[in-house]
Amino acid sequence: MYCQNVKVSIQDFDGPDGGRDEVASLHFDAVDSNTLDNVISSVLNDEYNLFESAIAEVTFTVEP
Repeated sequence: MYCQNVKVSIQDFDGPDGGRDEVASLHFDAVDSNTLDNVISSVLNDEYNLFESAIAEVTFTVEP
């Protein structure tokens, strides 16, 4: 599947209030879904433990 107008927001616990904040974001004009899956998996399963308990919020459109 081909995704357009993709925004990936990585959110993690940040700051003294303990709430989630956006710690990284990625924007793609267009990307295939396999590449998008690999990018998200790489961030969430990072071997350097950059993020304590990150979540990803992803928005995109699909055009035939």
